[in-house]
Parts: sequence; structure tokens; C-alpha cells
Amino acid sequence: MDIFDWLADYNCWSEQWLLPFSRLIFLDLAPCGLHAFSRKAFGNYMDYQANLVYRVANIVGNVCIAVAGLGYLTHFLPWLNDPWLSAFTQICFVWLFAYVNICGPKLVASIQVVATSIKLVPILGVVLLVWFWFSPEIFAESWNVSGKDEQRPDRPY
Repeated sequence: MDIFDWLADYNCWSEQWLLPFSRLIFLDLAPCGLHAFSRKAFGNYMDYQANLVYRVANIVGNVCIAVAGLGYLTHFLPWLNDPWLSAFTQICFVWLFAYVNICGPKLVASIQVVATSIKLVPILGVVLLVWFWFSPEIFAESWNVSGKDEQRPDRPY
């Protein structure tokens, strides 16, 4: 159920942001995209501020992802705990993915397919383990927090 809720939330948010801009593109074919819309609506100063905040947020987000990714890798590769090597590796990660984005969407999509396939391996492994070692009795007992018998006559429903 949570997955369906997540997908519904994602679809609502994407439609709320994408539909207005898709309509604006049909109304005004500006060559700069979203950059041109903010300039026309709010002027040069607010356009500059919006783009500056957008770029800073992207830079901070990319660095955070590189730090978190390298933090997970240090568990498997302990020699990455050296601060200088860690900083150099994080910089290389950021520029590697920037280069991948510069190369085009076809390369990005193929890397995304490989990454998603790798992420599915542990999920499917856990599903297979649960499939063979699942106990309905233990599952039912874990929901009975009171410890009383489930067939109580005093239950109002």
C-alpha cells in the first residue's frame, strides 16, 4: 500500500510542476526554457536569483550525494577513510557524473538501467529468503501486542 501511495504522491507532484510549464512552452517558444519565463515574469534580478539558488542547490545536492555514496563505500573499501583520498574520490565522482550527463541521455539511461538492476539484486534476495522462511504463526504473534487470545468475546467489532 505504501508503494501505491508513494507513486500517487510522485505523480501528483510531477503533474503540479510539469503541467504549468508545459503549457507555458506552447504559449511562448522562448529559446532559454524556464530561464526565459522567470525573466519575463519577474525581471532580470529575480531571474538571476532563481537561477543562482537553483545552481547552488544542485551543487550542494551533488556534493551530498557524493559524500553519502563514498561513506557507504568506505565500509567495503576501508582505505577510502583517508581524508585527502576521500576528497579526491568525491571530486572525481561529481565530475564523472557531470561528464556522463554531458555525453547525453542515452548513456544516462543505460547507466540508470544498470544501477536499477544492481539495486534489485538484494531486494530479490530478501524476497526469496522470506518466501522460504516465512512463518505465519510468528507473523500473527507479532501483531498481538497484548498477548491475549485473538478470539476474545469482549471485542466490540
